[in-house]
Amino acid sequence: MRRQFELTGLYPVIVMVWICTFVTIVAASSQSSVQVHLPRTIIVDKSEITISDVAVLFGDENLVRTIKPILLGKITSEDQQLVFEKETIKARLVCSGIDAAQLVFSGAQDVTVTRDNHRLAEERIVEAAKAFLCQNPPVENVCYIQPVRQVGDLNLERKPDLPVIKCSYLDGTSANYAKIKVQVFDGLKPIAETEIDFRLKFKVLRAIAAEAIQEGEIISNEKVKIEERVEDQPPGQTWVNPVGMVAGRRLSKGTEIRFDMVQSEGFSVSIKRNENVVIRAEKYGFIVTSVGIALQKGNEGDVIRVRNIDSSRIVSMKINPDGTVSPIL
Repeated sequence: MRRQFELTGLYPVIVMVWICTFVTIVAASSQSSVQVHLPRTIIVDKSEITISDVAVLFGDENLVRTIKPILLGKITSEDQQLVFEKETIKARLVCSGIDAAQLVFSGAQDVTVTRDNHRLAEERIVEAAKAFLCQNPPVENVCYIQPVRQVGDLNLERKPDLPVIKCSYLDGTSANYAKIKVQVFDGLKPIAETEIDFRLKFKVLRAIAAEAIQEGEIISNEKVKIEERVEDQPPGQTWVNPVGMVAGRRLSKGTEIRFDMVQSEGFSVSIKRNENVVIRAEKYGFIVTSVGIALQKGNEGDVIRVRNIDSSRIVSMKINPDGTVSPIL
C-alpha cells in the first residue's frame, strides 16, 4: 500500500512536467523562425549574390520571402571566389532587420561561392559593345549610348582557355541607332555570339542670333550665342560658326543661323544667262519660293530679268548674297 501511495503521489508532478513542456513548445512555435542551411560550395551564374543563392531556407513563409533577396556581395571577375562565414551571414541578416532569435543555422560554417565560367555576364557584353562604339562611332559627336533592351548572360559552349571578345556592326545601323554583334572566341575559334542594340544621342552646337542682324552685315561675336544641345540626330550640315561671315538675309533675334544663311566675307555670287535660279519673295512675314531661268548674267546686287517657270512671266529681280533672286517690289 505504501508503494502504491508513492506512485500515486507522482502523478501531479508528471502532469505538471508535461504541461510545462507543452507550453514551451507552443511558445516556441508561436514565434516565427527560419532555418538557414549552408552548403560548403555554391556555383552561380550571376554576379550579385543574395541569401537565396547561398542557403536553403525553410520555415515561416513570410520571413523566408523577406530574407531571400537580401544582398550579400558581388563577384566582379570570372575567376573570383567569395567566402561567406556563418557569422557574417547572420550579421548581414540582423543588419537588415531580422531578429537573430528567429534564425536557426545548420550545415557548414562557411560557404564558398564561385561563378560558372561557362557563361559571359551581360554587363561584360554591354561593356565590350560600348567600348567598340566609343572607339568606332558610326558618326561624330556621340555623347549618349544606351542599350535598347536586355540581352542576358551569354551561354558558352565550353570554358575558354583564352577568351577574346570581338564586336562588329550589323546591317540596320543608322545615324542614331547601332546594331552590334558580340562574338566570344576561344583562341581563333568562335564559341558564342549575340546581338545588342543601342540608341545614340549627339552633342550638337547651334548658333543663335543674340540680336537682329541685317542682310549683308558682318556677324560679330556679340551678335551670336553658341548653344550646346543633346539631340537625337547628328549635326549634319546645319552647324556653322557664323562669326566673321556675312549674313545672306535678315536674321531676327533668336533665329538659328544655319550654313545656308551666311557666306564668307568678300564672296560674290555670279549668275550666268539661262541658269536656273531660286526666286525668293518675302511679304507680310511669309516666304514663297519658286524656280526661274535667268535671261541675263549678273553678280550679287545686280538686277536681271528672270522668267518664272510656273507662270512664264518675266520679272526684274535682284541677285541676293545667298544666290537667290528676289522681285523688285
